Amino acid sequence: MSGKQQGVSIKQLAVLSLFTLVTYACQVQADKPWVTGYIPAYAQGQGGSMPFMEPEDWKMLTHVVHNSISIKPDGSLDFDANLFSSANRAAAIREAHQQGVPILLGLSGWITNYQQVVNDASARTALVNGLLAVMREGYDGIDVDLEPLTEWGKEKAGNPGYVAFVNELHAAMQSYKPPLSAKPLLMVAIIGRDCAVLTGLESKLDQINLMLYDMASTWEDMTWHDSALYSGKDVYAGTDKKVASVEREVEACQQAGLPRHKLGLGINLETRLWIGGVSEPRQSWGMLAAKPRHYMTSPDVPKESYADLLKKYYKPEYYQWDDSAKVPYLKIDKPGSKEDMFVSFNDERSVQEKVQYMRKAGLGGLMIWSMQLDYRPEQPEGQRRPIMKAIRAAF
Repeated sequence: MSGKQQGVSIKQLAVLSLFTLVTYACQVQADKPWVTGYIPAYAQGQGGSMPFMEPEDWKMLTHVVHNSISIKPDGSLDFDANLFSSANRAAAIREAHQQGVPILLGLSGWITNYQQVVNDASARTALVNGLLAVMREGYDGIDVDLEPLTEWGKEKAGNPGYVAFVNELHAAMQSYKPPLSAKPLLMVAIIGRDCAVLTGLESKLDQINLMLYDMASTWEDMTWHDSALYSGKDVYAGTDKKVASVEREVEACQQAGLPRHKLGLGINLETRLWIGGVSEPRQSWGMLAAKPRHYMTSPDVPKESYADLLKKYYKPEYYQWDDSAKVPYLKIDKPGSKEDMFVSFNDERSVQEKVQYMRKAGLGGLMIWSMQLDYRPEQPEGQRRPIMKAIRAAF
């Protein structure tokens, strides 16, 4: 090889190497998991302030959902239900953008109040137009949290009205230039059993965040974790049906044809209490005089925050770790049965397990409900956000 030919080859190799490095860097950035945090308007303070959000929280987040606006029967928007005032909206948009984080307008609704709207073409148009008007206040996109997408026992019927709504909303959003993102973002939050409804819509959606919690109730006649990571060998009492878990929900969505890189693993920072006669998972109550009370079936059982749990219930001797399900719980077994409690929750260890699973499973990212729930203002600086600190460490 001549000197001239050798020089050209080395130069070509250098250019190729540089191109490869740039391509790899872009790919790494594109593949970086998202961390989407929900900030409820009702958690904002005076003037729309968010005292629970610390600088490190903003650095951790890739997206924020401002939760949420609701739907009226005619397709118009309800700004009152969640204190979704103009002042709270303006403050949330301003703060998120100052921190360099895209913020999405959150839409929420239960099937009994949203279904008639999405099934009616004129009401659906009114809803889309109303959402676009609010988005133009400065949001970077819209997060649709309408749940569930199908009625229990009628999953095969799908939800054509919802599909039409998402398609029409996506089309209408395309003329909007958001402040921070390259394009208007459209995300959804769903439960795992509804993944099949989204088959064919995935190209329109930037994130499909799975609400991987609320997975236990008294209907199964057995206590179980609210958000077990794995099912292991556990089955529901008297059946051969595997218990609910994050892993099972993710697998169901993949079987429905949804790409893993579009799926987000949802983490809940609320606690779930079972009160009366039970104090740990896997307990059946066939011989009890009454079922234990649980938030899904008893209005007198509250949903409380992780911060509340540490203040009101936690004692080191109550703490247990379920190494099969990879989640903690409190076992409160007092004399008699009326005050017994099984408390299901996520803590620092379980969220780190879930971040590891998210990476191993090739999911797109993480969703957090919601950002204020681990905030402990009475604690020293650096100890006020135990869950957020653990998530940051896991990443």
